[in-house]
Amino acid sequence: MTEQKERGGADPDEATARVAELRKLYHRTKATFDQMLDALGTAGEGTPKAVLAKMSELESVHLKLLHAEEAFHAKQKESDRTDQIDFGAIRSEIGSALDRIRKALAAE
Repeated sequence: MTEQKERGGADPDEATARVAELRKLYHRTKATFDQMLDALGTAGEGTPKAVLAKMSELESVHLKLLHAEEAFHAKQKESDRTDQIDFGAIRSEIGSALDRIRKALAAE
């Protein structure tokens, strides 16, 4: 247990705070992105090159945000699965080992 903290392992409180911070940052970024898209409107024939370039840049940012969100959720699901410990199975395994040791000691 102390090894994880020394190596920079995840303290549950710190991890929860970090996840909340990342979610807040993502939602703020997404809201800003939506405002910028609304301000630009849709492209037409008379749309200047600078506006088209900005729209292309925003599209790129949007795709990066989606990719980052998917990666974040995949990582969260992955860490949720690894955090689940089957204590019943561990108890059973230890109990079986103790039973074998007791039988071996009794046979001597």
